[in-house]
Amino acid sequence: MRVFTCLDPDSVSSIKFRGVLQSLLEKKWATPKECDQRFVLYGKFTEQFKDAFAGYKLDREKLDCFYTKLLDGSEKFKDLLLIIRKFLVLSHGLSNEATA
Repeated sequence: MRVFTCLDPDSVSSIKFRGVLQSLLEKKWATPKECDQRFVLYGKFTEQFKDAFAGYKLDREKLDCFYTKLLDGSEKFKDLLLIIRKFLVLSHGLSNEATA
């Protein structure tokens, strides 16, 4: 799914993250209010960690480890970490199906 590219540190995109949130709404995994709150959090997160995004290298660190390092233990971003983990698991499953 293309919306997962919003999690790629090289192409951080609020528009693509909106697509992730739309997927949550369609699956009834979140309410519109929760999605709006998470969208605002995503903007704050990408702004706060823009230097980390710029320095990310896929060959040195797995994406799930990168996000966990930035977000784990952060009360402010705990809901965002849950969404990111969920979509990383889903995207990993999709990539496994594509190669099977």
